Amino acid sequence: MRKKIGFWGFIISCSLLIILKLFTNNEWISIIPVFGFVFILLYNWDGMKQYSKKSIGIMIGIIVVCSIFVGFILIEGQKQMEKMSIFQEWMSSAKGL
Repeated sequence: MRKKIGFWGFIISCSLLIILKLFTNNEWISIIPVFGFVFILLYNWDGMKQYSKKSIGIMIGIIVVCSIFVGFILIEGQKQMEKMSIFQEWMSSAKGL
């Protein structure tokens, strides 16, 4: 039952996210992926039981640190590309889209 609720909850949250992003411009829409993550955990509940709380905490910490690091690299790369003259034409057309 948990697998079924987790699977359909994830599918519904992803669909809801896509539909709401298309038709509304609300900042609260970005909270929907958190619900999707909760449904993924519910789907994989039996698989999560084999890990200890410490290892799950370490995995979540690694994911958070890596995502912050990748975000920082992307932001700094964007700033460096704006400084280079070769990318000026490309950047102006990309910002127009």
